[in-house]
Amino acid sequence: MKFNHNILFVSSPRLEQDSPALQSLEELKRAIAERGFSTSVVNNLNDAVRLIQESQKYSAIGIYWDAKNPDMSAECKNFVQSFRQRNTSTPLFLLSEEDITTQTPLSLIKEVSEYIYLFSETATFTANRIYTLVHR
Repeated sequence: MKFNHNILFVSSPRLEQDSPALQSLEELKRAIAERGFSTSVVNNLNDAVRLIQESQKYSAIGIYWDAKNPDMSAECKNFVQSFRQRNTSTPLFLLSEEDITTQTPLSLIKEVSEYIYLFSETATFTANRIYTLVHR
């Protein structure tokens, strides 16, 4: 089976340029590029919806869980429901700076393939996890 190697990352407009989370995302993008993937990054879930409607050719989607966004749970749940209506098999993973399992609705937990804690693993290790997830 042939795979496309396009990853979509959904960041957050609340991440400041010098934030450790944004730096980790940049390192992850570089590590994924070394594995032969191309990446697209959008700053919010609304932009992600627009991009997916234009091109559905993503082999995985990573969503940064913005713990400072009081609507994150609802926004993410709505995005996933909308996305799954069009695509039932593309892996979804959540990226976070902390443990978010207690904040995540059960309906969302069922749809997420992986949780990635940005500061617990090297970017290379995480890129390998994503590569494996895509090819699983």
